[in-house]
Amino acid sequence: MPLIAALFLACGGDNFRGGGGEEAGQAGESASGAGATGGAAGRPPSSAGGEAGEGLPARGGGGGSAGAVAGAGAGESGATATGGASAGSASSGGSSGSGAAGSGSAAGSGGSASAGSAGSAGSPDTDGRVFFEQDRLHVVDISVDASHLDQLDSDLEQRVPCTLTYDGETIENAGIRKKGQSTLQPLSQKPSFSVKLDEFVQGADIDGIQKFQLNNSVKDDSYVAEPVAYLTYLRAGVPAPRTALAVVRFNGETKGIYVVVEGVNKRFLRHAYGDGNGNLYEGPWDFTADVSDADLKDVEDGRTREDLQAFSDAVMGASEAELLAAIEPHLDVDEMYTTIAVEMALCLWDGYTIAAWNYYFYHVPGGRFVMLPHGADWPYYVDNVDPFDPDFRPWGEGSPPGLLAVRLVDADRARYTTALRRVRDDAFDLATLNALIDTLEDVVHTADTSDPVLASAVAAFDAEVSAPRQFLTSRRAFLASAF
Repeated sequence: MPLIAALFLACGGDNFRGGGGEEAGQAGESASGAGATGGAAGRPPSSAGGEAGEGLPARGGGGGSAGAVAGAGAGESGATATGGASAGSASSGGSSGSGAAGSGSAAGSGGSASAGSAGSAGSPDTDGRVFFEQDRLHVVDISVDASHLDQLDSDLEQRVPCTLTYDGETIENAGIRKKGQSTLQPLSQKPSFSVKLDEFVQGADIDGIQKFQLNNSVKDDSYVAEPVAYLTYLRAGVPAPRTALAVVRFNGETKGIYVVVEGVNKRFLRHAYGDGNGNLYEGPWDFTADVSDADLKDVEDGRTREDLQAFSDAVMGASEAELLAAIEPHLDVDEMYTTIAVEMALCLWDGYTIAAWNYYFYHVPGGRFVMLPHGADWPYYVDNVDPFDPDFRPWGEGSPPGLLAVRLVDADRARYTTALRRVRDDAFDLATLNALIDTLEDVVHTADTSDPVLASAVAAFDAEVSAPRQFLTSRRAFLASAF
């Protein structure tokens, strides 16, 4: 491990990303959800509060847990992306865990080593180190002029100006909009927000961070679903957002405890893959649809979807026997197998693998496509899901799994099993994940419970915090017996 990476980890587990697959983990969360499964046409319900879709089973929820541990691991990386786990992580909050992200050699996995998707070696990601400290409850104050409130409440595309203060540092004329589908709520309740500090003032940032989300966690009263998921991705060698917890006040009104999630922007992608200027696509989308339906970011810059068209043609035009050879020039297949393995190990039911829903495809300039996680904020605590069967359709028959995930599992079962075993044995480390929950629990209990909104949040957390712990234990045991 480069000495500088070890030093940054020892100082608090910063998210160290290198273009060749180098990673240092950061704290994550997992949680149990409130609300219900469902939604039409395979989508999570879009109404505020997340009512159950017709004819689909309700999921229990409520409560929450939090506990954060900074640091997850650092690995040596070669010319290829993800690989086996390497030792070493430092955590703030007390526990250290084995790191992830090694060389991307496919030796022993039934596939050949692949090169080129990762870009340059990258550098330690020191931006946001304080911003995403997980052993403290951050405080976010947002002020929006009355003239912009109606637009903010109704327009999910365009940001409006706001004044935002994060732990005492204030940015004037930041940009803010509401976000969410099943988690969408009006301003009068507990809305989620997407924030761009530099939306109206070029270069504006706090601790090097310009874009982040404030997720209301209404499907997860424990606030740990996203942090635990993203920590597991990081430990497996897949770049993932950093997270923290914060109390959010909007125009002077306490809205509650939120999960702060790092935005996937050019800065994030540069640290992850060495170059942040490639095409970024956001799901939901799958290869059965036309590429014109894919949400390409920054299309106003003159970007085209020709790269995705070529990738889609390869996926859709290849037989099972031809699939791997057809898509290897377009996709970092090793990293994709790892992503599928993480999503199946943790039952991340609204990601690409199980629902073709929340994810990013990023085309690394000069390299290949990679998949990045996001939106893992609605836990599905079913511990006996078959990790080799993405097509179990928890959202209903109208919600098929990601086509490419299903085809890859079938195309090379041995290669997928190798990735799944590595995730189970290295990334899915109970001691590390539970240490994160423990730390987040301590953080939640620093909230000022003289405020009735925060008192209610802490009580809900206490009622729910055992659920993610129980799931992780039982799911890990099931995976141990499954293969």
